[in-house]
Amino acid sequence: MSSNLHVCLLDKFIPPFLNFVRDEFPIEENQFYMLGDAEKYSYESDSQTFQHCGRRGYLLLLRLMYSADKIILHSLLNFNVFIILACNPYLLKKCYWVIWGGDLYSFMFPKNSLKYKFKEMIRGFVIKRIGFLLTYVKGDVDLARRHYGARGEYIETIGYLSNVIASNIPVSENNKKNINILVGNSADPTNNHFDALDKLAKFKNEDIQIYVPLSYGDKDYAKKVIDYGKSLFGDKFIGITEFIPYNEYICFLKNIDIAVFNHQRQQAMGNTINLLAMGKKVYLREGTTQKDFFNDLLVQTFDIDNIDISINFSGKENTQILEKYFSRQNLNTQWKKILEV
Repeated sequence: MSSNLHVCLLDKFIPPFLNFVRDEFPIEENQFYMLGDAEKYSYESDSQTFQHCGRRGYLLLLRLMYSADKIILHSLLNFNVFIILACNPYLLKKCYWVIWGGDLYSFMFPKNSLKYKFKEMIRGFVIKRIGFLLTYVKGDVDLARRHYGARGEYIETIGYLSNVIASNIPVSENNKKNINILVGNSADPTNNHFDALDKLAKFKNEDIQIYVPLSYGDKDYAKKVIDYGKSLFGDKFIGITEFIPYNEYICFLKNIDIAVFNHQRQQAMGNTINLLAMGKKVYLREGTTQKDFFNDLLVQTFDIDNIDISINFSGKENTQILEKYFSRQNLNTQWKKILEV
């Protein structure tokens, strides 16, 4: 009987993924080691789950890694995990890295410091030797190969339940008085909020309402975005600073007409996928891996450098394509190939 160790950095989509694995695969074959805030991202613990606790926790993690047949790395954002793997390179050939985006793109933001250079050296050593690269955005694998010399096998997976499209999502009817515009997905500077808001400023006298999710990320940065947004749009700007539960957030997205994602890197894919599946008009940067991914899937998106707020757009074809690809059945099939082979 094979054993899989999931090393998870806790985030909003990890607890549902834990339940998904428990529902679909033998419990005794999958262990979970959780890093991060278990109070914020609570999950149901059992004998197969381990919550990180101090330095001794890393010794336990190392022991679990050596005893597992496969190590599923749900992101590589914890640098201590990098250190463990760099010091134990034998483990890397049985590692499966689920690429989130932020764990890949540090090369885009170079710093002239010894600390940064040391971290990049360790990252490069580990990424180059990881056995398997998991994502549905093939462009991210290409970047890992180009910038870090990654040699691992590419395995396609849509990753998490947050990327699964609910069937029968209503297509936007675009009959509201206000045009609701979503900008970005978090209080992360990589959203490039200020540039996005500048691009929208020419519509400030129109019947628009701008919503900007800022509930997680840099709080100081969030305040600056809110101040700037209010200065441009007044009461038409709404900064969302409180976390919204998933089901409520999906209902919120249904009332959005246009989304503007000004990210330079792959980010906000859960938001983007759901909005496109709802028939919404989504603006993305040209040349990004997410834009290329949707182009390859024949899903229509729009160029962020040519924004207009007309909503005479039917996204029915987008809905049909995305509901088929981002289905629970596809998610199950993909993870079965990974966990049961």
